Amino acid sequence: MTTALGTLPDLLRERVPELAVDLDTWTRRMMRWHFGPETASPFWAARRARLGFDPLKDVDGFAALELFGLFDKAELRAASARDLRPRGYRDRPFRVFETGGTTGPPCRIVNVTRLAYDVEIYRTVLEARGVSGGDVLAMTPSGPHAYGHFVEGLADSWHGAVHAIDFDPRWVKAALRADGEADAYTAHLVDQTPALLAAQRPSLPPPYPILPLPSNSLVCVTSLPAASRNNQHNTKKSQYN
Repeated sequence: MTTALGTLPDLLRERVPELAVDLDTWTRRMMRWHFGPETASPFWAARRARLGFDPLKDVDGFAALELFGLFDKAELRAASARDLRPRGYRDRPFRVFETGGTTGPPCRIVNVTRLAYDVEIYRTVLEARGVSGGDVLAMTPSGPHAYGHFVEGLADSWHGAVHAIDFDPRWVKAALRADGEADAYTAHLVDQTPALLAAQRPSLPPPYPILPLPSNSLVCVTSLPAASRNNQHNTKKSQYN
């Protein structure tokens, strides 16, 4: 895609200079960060001695990451969130996010800078497609889930408001396990939408026909349960986590 400022990849590299670093160089930089004594998190520092290789010497490029093998989620589920924070960020604020728990108890991740990068990348892509500014209607996971915080960050970058409808993926999964369907919960979510759309008029028409909207708004939604996809109001979008 070509924009007024050049191609989209060029614009992304201008906005996020780290994207211009080649994979092998970036991989070596990340090994120094995550295993160096001054910057490593306690979680990774404790594992270095039992890896069977030296990540600072043996991981000399992207392809060498296969030395790590498959990651054991049980270790991540049991880890203290503070042990996941790199020592190099010891003096910076951080947030703890969790996965939805599809395969078992949720895994935790620590965010210091990642969300800001995601916001800048996504904002750049949207602007290249003519979407810039406006308020947001967000039917997304919130609380411990990263996606809702990402939407807030995106709106903040535009000085926009977020009108939120809380979507709890764990409740949906519990309903699916218990009853095999989540249509009632889907209806509960969708029923909250028309009043917000009518009163607040957030931009870009939603991907399901509820109300005609002006062309300057943005609606963020996540995937509704698979068991409820026959619902006439159902919609599809990718989940952040």
